[in-house]
Amino acid sequence: MAASNFYAIIAGVGGGTGRSLAMKFAAAYPTVYLLARKPDSYNSIVEEINSTGGKCKAVGISTDVTSRDSVTSALSQIEKENQNKNLAAA
Repeated sequence: MAASNFYAIIAGVGGGTGRSLAMKFAAAYPTVYLLARKPDSYNSIVEEINSTGGKCKAVGISTDVTSRDSVTSALSQIEKENQNKNLAAA
């Protein structure tokens, strides 16, 4: 399958490892979703990825991974936007 049929989800995005993963997946997949409790944790990474003019679209979603409802809501949004695509990594 071509990489265009995949997307990635990264939970707990912030500086350090989360940012590194986001950049790596952005180089490989057309869409990456960055999940964190606060938009301040992912906004700069989303802007960086989206401003490179590359093939990847980054989307930040405020998500509290300790809350089942919050995670369910985020995953529902992601699934609606990615019908007929496969999750590459989470």
